[in-house]
Amino acid sequence: MLADQLRHLVACARRPHIRVHVLPQKVGLHAGLFGPFILGRTADGSWLGFLDNQTGGTAVDENNEVATLLGRWESLRSDALPRQQSIDLLEEIVKPWI
Repeated sequence: MLADQLRHLVACARRPHIRVHVLPQKVGLHAGLFGPFILGRTADGSWLGFLDNQTGGTAVDENNEVATLLGRWESLRSDALPRQQSIDLLEEIVKPWI
């Protein structure tokens, strides 16, 4: 269950086009606490966002809203562990359940 989900997350994170960055608990309050969001690029290089919630979600394509999400993402990434350290930490967490 949770161990399977973590193993799947690690497998996905190892793919070259997917980045997973773990935010250490010691960071405390951060922009990610406002709720989950997804950022993606279209074929023409523009950004789109998606805000997720318990009853559905909202696509974000307004320039100023996308810019806000990009700013939050950069804020989170600046405090997050690098990619390989994040993968290593996730693997360490799942070890006791193997």
